[in-house]
Amino acid sequence: ELHKGWPQEILPALQPNASTYLVIVSHDVKIDVPALDIGLKYPFRYVGLLGSNSTQADRRAGLQKLGYNVNEFSQIYGPIGIRIGSRLPDEIALSIMAEIVAVRRGKGKG
Repeated sequence: ELHKGWPQEILPALQPNASTYLVIVSHDVKIDVPALDIGLKYPFRYVGLLGSNSTQADRRAGLQKLGYNVNEFSQIYGPIGIRIGSRLPDEIALSIMAEIVAVRRGKGKG
C-alpha cells in the first residue's frame, strides 16, 4: 500500500503495534522529526532513521525541542543498516533489511 501525506496524519491511522517497523528515509527535518515523534509515542518494534551521525544529531535536537530526553533516543536505530560498507541504493536497502531481520530475530538492541 502507498500512503501519501504527513507522518502525523498517516502513521497513527495505520495503528502501529509491536509488529510494526518504521524506517524514515526522507532526509528532511520537517518530515523526520514528526515521524520520529510518532515512532516514540507508539509501540513500534523498530524505528530507524537513515542519515549520517550529524543528521542523527540534528533530528535528536528537534526531538529535544519536543520534550524528549537522551534516554528516549536509545529506542531509535540510526544510522540504520548493518555495516557492510554499502554505498549503492540497493546495498543500503539490503543493509537496512538485514538489520530489521536481526531485530525481528532478537539480535538487535532493545
